[in-house]
Amino acid sequence: MSQQAHSEHLLEQLRWQRESNVLCDITVVVGDTLFRAHRNVLAAFSGFFSALPDRGHRVTTLNPEFVSEQALDTLLKYIYTGELHTDRSVHNYTGVYKANLAIGVETLFTKSKGV
Repeated sequence: MSQQAHSEHLLEQLRWQRESNVLCDITVVVGDTLFRAHRNVLAAFSGFFSALPDRGHRVTTLNPEFVSEQALDTLLKYIYTGELHTDRSVHNYTGVYKANLAIGVETLFTKSKGV
């Protein structure tokens, strides 16, 4: 298996685990929406999540004034796929950018030139 195929398989499995709520150890709350994820995956991409204390399953609430539900969903999809999908509207792009400032996905705006 090539390194790229290995990486793609790993991402596929992590994405499937998240969608199936398998081995998720963090719940991120924005407004009324709960997002289940893997803390190690979030910490690998985000200084905010990396700085959280390690105490088993964790519930973290984000201020919807800074991180909208739609923006967090977009960022999580980017983290778990490597692909950034926005509807290209200024509102959506601004929301994702603002959320990124709050949680600090380090590679998002340095590698995603087409956004």
